[in-house]
Amino acid sequence: MKNKVMESIFLIVFIVMFIACLANVKAFAVTPPYRPVLIFPGNTTEVGIGLQNMVGDEDITLVAEIIEGDDIAEIIDESNEYFVPFGSKGEVIDHIRITIPADDPVGKNYTVGLTLTTVTPGEAGAVAMGSSIGTEFSVVVASPTAPAGEEKAFQYIIWLWLVVIVIIIWLLIRKKSKTKK
Repeated sequence: MKNKVMESIFLIVFIVMFIACLANVKAFAVTPPYRPVLIFPGNTTEVGIGLQNMVGDEDITLVAEIIEGDDIAEIIDESNEYFVPFGSKGEVIDHIRITIPADDPVGKNYTVGLTLTTVTPGEAGAVAMGSSIGTEFSVVVASPTAPAGEEKAFQYIIWLWLVVIVIIIWLLIRKKSKTKK
């Protein structure tokens, strides 16, 4: 009988704590580059990370930290704290500078890992709970002489459109010259 009472008390406390935690739900998302960042040896580029705050009803503040790839990447904003208002849908506010050493071989892959943690204002003596999310993206050392596959495909599409336009103009001129005769 005593065990049943203890189990009931534990269950009630657990349910109350669970409901209390649900009232303070804060959710955010991070959108890194969706494909590898291509960069030539010895070059530097900047990458933007999007931050979203679409759940709950409060603004949040996040602290960013590079946890992997800090030998090539650094956060270049004035501060690594970011205010993300409620309703933000991926505005790019986190900027990372990537610098590849000049002696790196073409094809070398790096991974840049980033952790974003909520800053929870707490009162003296209170226990503050925050949440954290991690993301990563790839950096590939590219050859400065060979165009990327997508750039080549884009060039082919442009040439194809030019050929189609020339053929259409030729057909219109031919049709017009036949109607004059």
